[in-house]
Amino acid sequence: MNAPLLTQGPEGGPVTGFLADGVVVHRIRLAATRRRAQEAEARALAAELAATPVDDTHIVLGPVAPDGEAWLAIADPAIVEAALDATTPPPDRLVPAALALPVPAPGATAAARFGSLLLVRTEDCAATLEPELAQEFAAYAATAPALASLPLDDPGLDLCQGRFAPKRPFWKAPGFRPTAAILAALALLLALVPPISERVRSTAAARLANEATIAIAARLTGQPLADAEAAAAAIARLAESRGLAEVTPRLAALMAALEPEPSVRLARLTFAPDKVLVATLAGEAAAINRVAAALDAAPYAATQQGDALRLAAPRPAAPASASPAEARLAEARRLAEALASRTPPAPGSAQDRLAGLLADTGLPDPTVEKTPAGTARAALPAMRAAVLLPLLARIEAAGLALVRLDIRRNADPSLRVELEVR
Repeated sequence: MNAPLLTQGPEGGPVTGFLADGVVVHRIRLAATRRRAQEAEARALAAELAATPVDDTHIVLGPVAPDGEAWLAIADPAIVEAALDATTPPPDRLVPAALALPVPAPGATAAARFGSLLLVRTEDCAATLEPELAQEFAAYAATAPALASLPLDDPGLDLCQGRFAPKRPFWKAPGFRPTAAILAALALLLALVPPISERVRSTAAARLANEATIAIAARLTGQPLADAEAAAAAIARLAESRGLAEVTPRLAALMAALEPEPSVRLARLTFAPDKVLVATLAGEAAAINRVAAALDAAPYAATQQGDALRLAAPRPAAPASASPAEARLAEARRLAEALASRTPPAPGSAQDRLAGLLADTGLPDPTVEKTPAGTARAALPAMRAAVLLPLLARIEAAGLALVRLDIRRNADPSLRVELEVR
């Protein structure tokens, strides 16, 4: 793989490589104050920002300002490796070229060309674009100067970290002290005692997971939290108050399991405050059993009781072998990702917002009642399935939480629907 790399440096002096592709840099704000906790929080943010699984990327956190702001680079490991192999010896530092562009004025964009690539930098992002795919920046493609003609700044973010850190004897490492030798000997001793070493690693991993959970909660709630359990509870309360989509994802999983079985149809569908979606099916027992088996792969805990299938809480985000701290962190990341994609609720009462959504769907004179509990309830005597499913998705996308749902088949192909939202 040929890496798009520009190198600069004095003759005989340190060489800086400017990587022009395969890396995107985001401006982020961290809640954590300790470096290791900041790195754990940054990794959690990268999981939300990256287009590929975070384990398949190279993540580097730049210097963190006193207010918690920092640059976070998400790079393609294969391109970084190719860049380091492109010159002999490899560059002493490797920085994202787009981030090295001159700092743009507030609201403006800095741009440069490197071959057919267009590099852009804004206040909160720096990346490389294919000009023909970047319509928003098309005006820059024709006028942007060549990257090599610009005075490039070293942004202080070096991709030569982690797996790509320079290999050197530990006694030549910066900051080495006799104390470090003692620690190295202790590490060697621990390696010779696997049970103790494993316990030390597990404790360290749990501590980092707890710190990351606390940092995620602080970022979401804007409040400092004392421990990971309190942080996880705060995230769960926030998710509950925001009304995350509960019915639509379960319905999507159910419909995917029903698709290969055309002989099975839904006779009734209910959703109650216990957040369990119950689907009563009609069809041959063998076909219903196959639908239930297909739901074993769904992201929700599914159980079968005769012709009824129950889709309950989401399956744990962490594997069964994960420690409690790692499981808390995985769930915190899952909820944070769901909250990030949530549309802020529109102003108005639940009754007015539900009535507006029903009217927009084209239902004739929908009647919406306000309940003593402050929720809004509607009864729809006849609806087509093709209209109902998009309506439920729009209700949850609008920030309304479905509290109750009861769908039954009428004698004709229509459906009778009763729903309640808050």
